[in-house]
Amino acid sequence: MILDTNCLVALRDSDDGAKTKSAELEATGLSLRLPSIVVWEFSFGAEAR
Repeated sequence: MILDTNCLVALRDSDDGAKTKSAELEATGLSLRLPSIVVWEFSFGAEAR
């Protein structure tokens, strides 16, 4: 499963829906992936915050 920046931001902000979905995905055993651009966007946004 490929995660996007919106997912990471929602998790950072402790969004209940994002936490629930993340736990569901983790329970399936699927590999959770972050594209390099998502890592960059999240890092840049975190610095700007």
